[in-house]
Amino acid sequence: MEQCNHTCCYECIIRMMQSHLKNGIVQIKCFDRNCSFHLEETETINSLPFRSKERILLENKQFDEYLNQDENWIWCQNYGCTGGSYKTDGCHQCYKCLEILCECGYIQHEPYTCDAFSKFLANKNDPDNAEWKLQNTMPCPYC
Repeated sequence: MEQCNHTCCYECIIRMMQSHLKNGIVQIKCFDRNCSFHLEETETINSLPFRSKERILLENKQFDEYLNQDENWIWCQNYGCTGGSYKTDGCHQCYKCLEILCECGYIQHEPYTCDAFSKFLANKNDPDNAEWKLQNTMPCPYC
């Protein structure tokens, strides 16, 4: 490691990084037990083989963190989807699952307004809502 001057072979560093990342440890520490130096995430990424699974996972994590900081980004609320879309006036489409998303960030909820829909979600366990659902909806014929 350059900053702390502790050395080991490249293959060992790569195997240690891959092992740590496989176990969810993103902050890579120096091999020396007495050293407190940690690699920056970009240094870790640049040290990993170009198309390795671990490098791709870290790059995706960095991109997700970037999107989380963007106030115009909305994550898709569709179950199991990890995509999203940039906010626009009105509805827009998730780039990954192609679900139509409302400007409020939820899956399209016509004919209800965003306000009415958010109130429904806030009270979705309310017995009155359960009764309304029984009277006004039916089970999906495909489930």
